[in-house]
Amino acid sequence: MVILAFQATFLRTIIPATLTHSIGLIIVLMYPNTLESLFFMTESYFNALEQKIDQILERYNKLEEENQQLRDRERLLKEENQQLRDRERPLKEERAQLSQINEQTQAKIEAMITRLKSLEQNK
Repeated sequence: MVILAFQATFLRTIIPATLTHSIGLIIVLMYPNTLESLFFMTESYFNALEQKIDQILERYNKLEEENQQLRDRERLLKEENQQLRDRERPLKEERAQLSQINEQTQAKIEAMITRLKSLEQNK
């Protein structure tokens, strides 16, 4: 009986007073001869509430696990991204050097072609 009284007190703290009185009134009207029906209904409601809380906690734990997996994946992707950026830097520098060498080579080839054309015209 103490547990049922505690459950009823607990429910009164989480359910607005008007709703609690309405539920109690409905139960008393439906079962006017027995006060136990009120406690049974409260216990039934408490059990349903407990099941709902368990479902919510289970969903929370799943979401927390998914969140952790996503954070781990993000960390791995950030590390991989940093490694790629570190590898990209020297490649960009090498490309710039090769581009400069290519421009110099093209300029030399154009100068050689110009000289050959002038030699050919002087013959």
